[in-house]
Amino acid sequence: MTKRKKWTIALSLVTLTLVGVGAAAGLTNGFRNEPALTTETLSATAVENIRFLKVEERELANGVIEKKIGYELVPADAKNADFNCYLSWSEEKDAHKENATWKEGKEIGDYMTYALDTTKKELTFRCLQPFGHEIQFVMAASSNPDIQAKLSMDYRRKLLSPASITANNILKDGTSLSYKVTNETYSIGTIGEGTRELKATASIYYENQGRSIGDMLGSPIITGAYAESFRYQGKQYGKASDLVSAVETGLTQYLQSLTGSSKTFLEEDLKEILTYEYYAYRTYQEVYLPSEKLYTQFLTAYSDGKDKSGYYLSIDAEGKASYKERVDIDVELVKLSGIEFESDNIEF
Repeated sequence: MTKRKKWTIALSLVTLTLVGVGAAAGLTNGFRNEPALTTETLSATAVENIRFLKVEERELANGVIEKKIGYELVPADAKNADFNCYLSWSEEKDAHKENATWKEGKEIGDYMTYALDTTKKELTFRCLQPFGHEIQFVMAASSNPDIQAKLSMDYRRKLLSPASITANNILKDGTSLSYKVTNETYSIGTIGEGTRELKATASIYYENQGRSIGDMLGSPIITGAYAESFRYQGKQYGKASDLVSAVETGLTQYLQSLTGSSKTFLEEDLKEILTYEYYAYRTYQEVYLPSEKLYTQFLTAYSDGKDKSGYYLSIDAEGKASYKERVDIDVELVKLSGIEFESDNIEF
């Protein structure tokens, strides 16, 4: 029994897959076997009883793609050198397709044409537009329909527009670090990657480009304090450096919590994260007093523009699109609290 093998042309847009088919006697009166063929643009394995001599591709006007395939008959003066040829949508169960119903109502001639030149021993195929169901080409000897070869044709989906990401990287009271992924789009086709919903992952991290988080936070109140002792979020710290380190962790965790959730940024939350207590002395009393010094120092340093150090919002959509921008924190340290006139009465 004749073995069936596949032959694939690895070129852009259209991929031709050839399968040799014949009766028990094989195709010995028509085509001949040939070893595997490999070039820079062609990767092929032998098809039973057929030899393709060349593959040429060119793009014509209006995006039409033309492929030419030469063939050889053995013997050269074979009497059955006349062929019946036709194109059809593949009826194979595992035929490649855009979807199960794509071919319904579609004329194959609107998508693919062919020409057979028996003098040059050359087949010319023209892909007129993208198609979404595998096409089958049959070339059968007129003298014996059982002597035939089949070509299956696929269309490799073409990228029409790349994926992109837009995001809000400005934190204002009541806003969130929201983002939107626009999926890449592809043409219709039978093989290759197609349009799909991309999953995005977002993160916030600190990038030191000259100043660390600790540099921006600065030092807590030490002068005037009764002792170097601090409280922060229910814990006691005996060194200023330990306090700053704890505040740095709290700040980073808070900003990171704003990604991947519906949580919004609130100025009061930020102030609470950056507020600590220092050990003070009052007459016959030892008390801890709240301080917003780290809060004001951080916001002042973060917005001074001396360098690009800061927290960055990074978003990746499965490697198809990426986003990275410095997070701007738009908080006014000095806010308008009221309006007063020197006098509430004017007399004329």
